Amino acid sequence: MLTNTMKQHVTKLQQKKYRYEFQEFIIEGKKAIDEAFQNTAKLTTIFIQEEKSESEEFDQVIQRAKKEHIPVYFVSKKDIKDIKTTSTYPGISAIVTFQPQTLATITQNTPIIVLDSINDPGNLGTIIRTADWFGFTTILLSENCVDPYNEKVVRSTMGSIFHMNLIQSTNIVQDVALLKQKKYKAYGFTMKGKNIKGLKKSKKSVYIFGSESHGIQEDLLPLCNGLYSIPGKGKAESLNVAVSAAVVMYKVV
Repeated sequence: MLTNTMKQHVTKLQQKKYRYEFQEFIIEGKKAIDEAFQNTAKLTTIFIQEEKSESEEFDQVIQRAKKEHIPVYFVSKKDIKDIKTTSTYPGISAIVTFQPQTLATITQNTPIIVLDSINDPGNLGTIIRTADWFGFTTILLSENCVDPYNEKVVRSTMGSIFHMNLIQSTNIVQDVALLKQKKYKAYGFTMKGKNIKGLKKSKKSVYIFGSESHGIQEDLLPLCNGLYSIPGKGKAESLNVAVSAAVVMYKVV
């Protein structure tokens, strides 16, 4: 039985301000929950559809939850309408805690992806997932990026959100300047830069991607050691930012 208090809490977590107040976000689907367990993320609550309470598919999750003293709620179809973040509930969801990261948490010389004004949740989620695939571990997001704990972003990462240091800047220009002081080199990607073939990989590098509509903001451009472009042969006006990021990551790993 799901209490009104818990339903209200889950509903609140669908809003950014409450996610940061409680430092919690929602995940849906068994794959996401398995990834959370495997990466020692802290799950505070698990919800399972009543009709699937005896399902073999979820039995392992239930047993692990019991072992780790995580409350499990078996929810009715009526309750699901209040807590689901997708049109079709996958039968299981959970609340996970997160710890906000800062530049001070970067302890190794590692390449960093910087995202400036990425507003589309699907693009951000895809970039996080792609960065995970290519072995990047840190993404720095400008102050006006979409929230990485937005439910659409989380779904798009396919569990990769648990493998990544996500740093949300309050002043992206200052933060990139700080990284430059720490001997990082910054490379931006624009429509009129040098051919990406000339880009060399380096551990202490910052790779900056701007929004598709506006590109990298003007104040970041002077901080770049070089501006690069991905050459094309067709008639498309531009590449999707997630695709561009994937091409660059493949080039520099």
